[in-house]
Amino acid sequence: MSVGASVRAALSVVLLATLVPAQSWQESCGETRAGIVALRQAVKDTGSDCLALVVASHPDDRYVLPAVWLRYVMGLRIAVLLATRGGGGQNISGPESGDALERIRTLETEAGCSHFDGEVWYLNRPDAGYRRTAEATFGEWGREQSLRDLVRLIRTIRPDVILTTHNFQEQHGHDVALVELLTNAVPLAGDAEFLPELPVHRPRVFGIGATADSPSAISIPVDRLEPLRGASFRHLAREILRMAHLSPGPPVPLEELFEPTLRFELRLPPQPGDTPFAGLPSLFDPAIWPGDPERAAALDRFVRE
Repeated sequence: MSVGASVRAALSVVLLATLVPAQSWQESCGETRAGIVALRQAVKDTGSDCLALVVASHPDDRYVLPAVWLRYVMGLRIAVLLATRGGGGQNISGPESGDALERIRTLETEAGCSHFDGEVWYLNRPDAGYRRTAEATFGEWGREQSLRDLVRLIRTIRPDVILTTHNFQEQHGHDVALVELLTNAVPLAGDAEFLPELPVHRPRVFGIGATADSPSAISIPVDRLEPLRGASFRHLAREILRMAHLSPGPPVPLEELFEPTLRFELRLPPQPGDTPFAGLPSLFDPAIWPGDPERAAALDRFVRE
């Protein structure tokens, strides 16, 4: 090949490369975090040795908002547990449905959760679309088997905090069924006589979604600014849904998607402290910190302040 032909071939490759769009996977979660945001998050992470499990029915549910708040404010490690992979949802991005759509939505979920360093677990219940009641849902999921599988997952993941935004007043049967499963599975996860092949586990905090008129609800303001990232928590959560969850289409406007306050009804006795999240494990706890206790206390104050 002549020199001129080689140059033309090289230019063609370069031109072709500029015309190929970047892969959405790389755009959504393929970058390594760096800079002041990553540094501040790393400092915050040192103050916590706590794992929060956020539970939801479908890949594009509202679990993203509490996950973002727990990660960015408290430095907790995040795990997300989904009851289904969303095969019964709509797909405006292509003709895929059923198993093919579940594969797409699984990738979207993992891409979205990568924004808050979340790991993803699945209960792998079928999703054949909207169901009016929990009874209709259990007819497809199997109540007893789903309960046993959920207990196994809680004992495997071993979270300190379990939260779901779903409540018993939801309109979707999947959501109501999941709340029922959780309220039964959490105490059973600490029962040594139930599924004795796995060691028991008892979370410190367990809460389900609460309505605005619930007298015992704890409230978390999520419309305030997250200063490092320059947006409110609910805006940051909506951006994750918009960027990663492409198959269901763009999320609804912010005011319709997330209320300015997260509300949870706690289903376990509160721990000592000023807030329900006080007293959770820290890297500076005497049982964890290997060095001088006074040094640990000083470092703990430094990180929190």
